[in-house]
Amino acid sequence: MSCRVSFRPASLGLWALSALLLACNGGREVLAWQHDSTGFSEDTFLPWYGGRPYYAKFAHGPTTSIDFFPLSVWMQDPSRAADFQAAGVNFFTGLWQGPTEEQLSGLTQASMPAICDQAGVFAMHLNDPAIRGWLQSDQPDDAQQDAQGNYQPCLEPSAVIAQYQRFVAADATRPVMLQLGRGLVDPNWEGRGSCAGQSSMYAAYVLGGDILATVLYPINEGYPVEWIAQGVDTLQSLSNYQKPVVAVLEASHFVSTMPRPTPAQIRAEVWLALTHGAAGIEYYCHALPQTTTDCLDDAATRAGLTAINREVTSLAAVLNTQAVANGVTLSSSAPISTRLARRDGATYLFTVGSSAAEAAVTFTLRGFDSATAEVLGENRTIPVSRGVFSDDFTSYAVHLYRLRPKIGDAGSD
Repeated sequence: MSCRVSFRPASLGLWALSALLLACNGGREVLAWQHDSTGFSEDTFLPWYGGRPYYAKFAHGPTTSIDFFPLSVWMQDPSRAADFQAAGVNFFTGLWQGPTEEQLSGLTQASMPAICDQAGVFAMHLNDPAIRGWLQSDQPDDAQQDAQGNYQPCLEPSAVIAQYQRFVAADATRPVMLQLGRGLVDPNWEGRGSCAGQSSMYAAYVLGGDILATVLYPINEGYPVEWIAQGVDTLQSLSNYQKPVVAVLEASHFVSTMPRPTPAQIRAEVWLALTHGAAGIEYYCHALPQTTTDCLDDAATRAGLTAINREVTSLAAVLNTQAVANGVTLSSSAPISTRLARRDGATYLFTVGSSAAEAAVTFTLRGFDSATAEVLGENRTIPVSRGVFSDDFTSYAVHLYRLRPKIGDAGSD
């Protein structure tokens, strides 16, 4: 069974929508532009939301360019847009107590698009290209702090969906983004207050956004890094792979009693998200109450973030291509996350250790005989014989491979 669904909750009841999503669980129809499988006729593909053309239905939404991959920062001042652009950031998510005229002017001058709340002066800027999406209340699944500083229960899914409907009624030309918190992977987390343990709410929450996001900060908050992958997987599954999922990750040191995330740890988090199908990355750069720009202020973090963003941007077209489901198998003593895609005659295999354990890993590529695996960014190559090659992985190591069959090996199955 193949099914493609496009809807806004305003047109259907909640339970009717849930039934519709469950009915469409047989995967998505594969269109020609979604992949490049030249020479690999036996390729099958992982389900996904459809890539950049997903946004084509939004006249004022994010660009549909195959070479654009969203790399955003949370709640930053547009006056620092140029500094973030220099670090490879290409999107802002959230505008503090905005949007204001000053904020939108700053974004326009810097050519930095943003997703923001429907507040402030938004109604006068419905044709403003600086605004590319609308932002729901942040992490409504967590306990909500009131004006007196007391915590109240999480927002009911019905309230989130009603807010979505209001946003769409005001402007349907931009997607609505919904960010959800740690409860996605830690059901009994106390930060959800009285909503802790109520995992069933998430199936309804995902109806409140066109873009979904999972917010997880493992180094600062002291839980497993591999929860990043679990969060992406959970949101994709709950939305039946019909909506893009963004991973919101830590790029600053905001819990002083915990270690600062290293550039290597941030890179591992990014690639754990990407190998599991994340359609964008958003960085949290605050170290409150001192600064909102800790990821720029710390020299090592800034350099690391710049390198990571440059790497991801260089591979944007591959990341915007549907992943092959049956292209590789592996033998490993520790879990390894992989994503294989074909683009412009090359096969790309993105890998990351998804635990703290070290491992010697052997990969077997279907459709390859002899080839050379170029390890991107590491200035080394690995010979491939009968489709097999091996590599070593340290804790949460990232290795990105690009392969082309040698002359005479057309990638036949």
